[in-house]
Amino acid sequence: FFRPRVQDEGSAVAKEARRLVDEDDFADLSSVGFDTPADAREDSHMLAHNEVVVAATDGLFDNVRVEEVERLAERFMQAINSKKQGAKSSHTADLFGGLAYSVAAQAVANYIQNDLRSPFAERAKLAGYNFSGGKPDDVTVMLAWVRETARVHAEEQIREMQPKL
Repeated sequence: FFRPRVQDEGSAVAKEARRLVDEDDFADLSSVGFDTPADAREDSHMLAHNEVVVAATDGLFDNVRVEEVERLAERFMQAINSKKQGAKSSHTADLFGGLAYSVAAQAVANYIQNDLRSPFAERAKLAGYNFSGGKPDDVTVMLAWVRETARVHAEEQIREMQPKL
């Protein structure tokens, strides 16, 4: 599952990402009792300049709501965008490392709570299971920052400057 950070929360990409996370109803896993590679979901989306893609294992999305991940990502993107132009790329890499760590740490903090209404607990309840709290699981978070190349940006500007016939 991958979730782009979109500027327009009402966009089709944002709605589809939330649907994919929310529709996990345990029905496909009840017969085997665990996730298998066949249970993986694959999808594609058009991404734009400056969007952040968060790819993570279910250990993240079972314990942290998509909206919480978005809030963390937004804070880090504001920090990146507030830096002066020409800031060292190592500083940006440090910020993204901090974002990945913060997102994973939030999942761990959530899964040790016994009284949390986690996304996993809510879906388990809907499927008829009695479960409360977070779900201990491994957590892997990968980030990608979508950046236009200078050539693509220049081509766009040229197209915009051309008079319409």
